[in-house]
Amino acid sequence: MNCIEERILKDGIVKEGNVLKVDSFLNHQMDIALFSEMGKEW
Repeated sequence: MNCIEERILKDGIVKEGNVLKVDSFLNHQMDIALFSEMGKEW
């Protein structure tokens, strides 16, 4: 599952209270190529 870990490190944002925000690529702006790679892993 390196693809999601790398993406979190690259684009994830830690907000106040140690909240990790990943909505830029998982919720609001879906990355279909990333979803495909995640599906292969699962």
